[in-house]
Amino acid sequence: MSARGGSSDGNIHHIKDAAALAGASPATASRVLSGNPATSAESRQRVAAAVTQLDFHPNAQARALRSTGTNVIVTAAPLNSAPMYCGLGHRPALPKEQVQ
Repeated sequence: MSARGGSSDGNIHHIKDAAALAGASPATASRVLSGNPATSAESRQRVAAAVTQLDFHPNAQARALRSTGTNVIVTAAPLNSAPMYCGLGHRPALPKEQVQ
């Protein structure tokens, strides 16, 4: 998968490509990918098959631009590396489900 939401074959595929291959509108493909229940079983199957065939992966950066949040936490610490800040940026990131 490309870091830009493309596929393993090096081509960048868009939701329009998956929709066209499935014979559906981009809006229907978007509803299917977001899990909206207002789609028929047939549409879900066709879009899922197209997504698999294209190796399509939604672009997280593009989704963040369209949503109200990015699910990113930013930390700031002084550059003088006071002992209380040591290691602050060296901890592994946790999925948001594990953050308490």
